[in-house]
Amino acid sequence: MRSSGPDYSVFLRGMLRIIERHGAADTAKYFDASLATTDYYVRECGTWAGKGAERLGLAGQVRREDFMALANNKAPGTDQRITVRLKEDRRTGYDFCFAVPKSVSLYLAETGDKAVEQMILEAFNETMTDVEARMETRVRIGGPDRDRTTGNMVYASFIHTTGRPIEGICDPHWHIHAFTFNATFDPQEKRWKAGQFGNIKADAPFYEAAFNNYLAGKLVAAGYGVRRTDKHFELASVSRELIEKFSKRTRLVEQFIRENHTALYAKARALVKKTGMEFADAFAHVKSEIGARTRKKKTENKLTAEEQLVSWRSQMTPAERVSLQKEVVKGTPNENLLDPELAKELAIKHLYERASVARALHAAGMLLRRGLGRVTVDQDQSFCSARQAFHSSRLCRKACDYPGSTRGGESHDRARLGRKRRVRVPWQWK
Repeated sequence: MRSSGPDYSVFLRGMLRIIERHGAADTAKYFDASLATTDYYVRECGTWAGKGAERLGLAGQVRREDFMALANNKAPGTDQRITVRLKEDRRTGYDFCFAVPKSVSLYLAETGDKAVEQMILEAFNETMTDVEARMETRVRIGGPDRDRTTGNMVYASFIHTTGRPIEGICDPHWHIHAFTFNATFDPQEKRWKAGQFGNIKADAPFYEAAFNNYLAGKLVAAGYGVRRTDKHFELASVSRELIEKFSKRTRLVEQFIRENHTALYAKARALVKKTGMEFADAFAHVKSEIGARTRKKKTENKLTAEEQLVSWRSQMTPAERVSLQKEVVKGTPNENLLDPELAKELAIKHLYERASVARALHAAGMLLRRGLGRVTVDQDQSFCSARQAFHSSRLCRKACDYPGSTRGGESHDRARLGRKRRVRVPWQWK
């Protein structure tokens, strides 16, 4: 039977959330309620990172007093103000939240595979290095106001392994928060200034794609089977049914979307018009903003870590538990991984159809999604320049044979590419 309404699940994919925080009091409440180790099954306390943190002498474990000093715009251990401007409801920072695919969370809950945990941390660190390299500040001297790259940030990362409880029970949800403070050191003016996060927030789809690509590449290289999906990936051995079984929060948000879809769609369309990003990405941004309305407090979790694992296993069939065993995960072939040339072709085709895509890194993100596990982030950087050449020339060629892919999972993308003609990508021009 055909569904009587829109398929909202298509817009509930994993998304890098970047949430703005205001005021020291609100930030303190958020630290205690959402980042503190007492409310989550976390493996360690928060950790300082970023070139800006190094400049302030911050390293290792995060202490609450240092965190709150920064939230109050003071250098930790001193009464010295960091940035010039100070007001009660100032923007204290941004909370970046990177989540791994649900199948990876389930696999780690079952096995505790330290090698995969290390891969996640490496993928997170590499992505945050990419973010930090593009950190900016506002320049208000020597001419018209403009943004300047500083390349340094101050952030604290926190590892969490479960999501918000539903009826007192959490689902596996491995994710990392990176609370990034609103301060960056301007090497030209030789002083600390407020950060300019607008471009970083607008390019969140690229950083999400980069994180997924870093992680998928490491898993594939280590012999773990992955399955490319429309927006990211899952472990190839894990069924969609098992993933849905442990996505209770997603279903709760989906219900909220059904009940409020008109207003949410309008906000998403406005974001598409403003940024040129894909509608699914814009909708995911809107979804993250309304997520707080459906959240339960983490303290409502009723089970210990050991009881939680027993509960999770009781919800799985024997076959589903087998699919999470290391030898099965590593013994399942990769699925839907595209040949790099086909991935580039599809990304260019998408751009050709959507001339309104305004940001180069959105274009790069399109390639990383399609070339997941086969196109590296380093290789992807040339795509940004090529995309600019593409929009300048709008050249294309007649149809020719498609490059191959691994296991026939490219059928949906082939259909999108069409049979009329093949766009000749800029890096193939002679």
